[in-house]
Amino acid sequence: MSAERNVETMRRYFELLSRKDIDTWLELWAEDSVQVVPYAGDALPSEIRGKADRGRLYRGIYDSYEHMRYADVEIHAVHGAERVFARWHPVGVLRTGEEYANESVGLFDFDDEGRIVHCTEWFTPLGFAESFDVTRT
Repeated sequence: MSAERNVETMRRYFELLSRKDIDTWLELWAEDSVQVVPYAGDALPSEIRGKADRGRLYRGIYDSYEHMRYADVEIHAVHGAERVFARWHPVGVLRTGEEYANESVGLFDFDDEGRIVHCTEWFTPLGFAESFDVTRT
């Protein structure tokens, strides 16, 4: 495995989300990947399994934005090449005209091909549910 490759995948991860290119972003994930969201509350599922469910969820979220960017992104390889820690601040404007900003951190695990197989993402849940009309998958 390559720590540099996985760090570069995470740079691309945020670039693609900023462009709202969900189809290409989904290619970064393994088919049977799992995303865990411990502070999901009622706004999101606490676990997202597979690319199909992730695609439906993220398309719905990103359709709510006029634009989104990621500020202060930090990406660090940890435990060798198979795991990456990231910290980021999503900042965007919703189609309603309201501004959205948050703080997030995540641990991302990669397979031998460099695709994300598991992610645990923590973010500040305050305000998230009010900002989006997100339906659980």
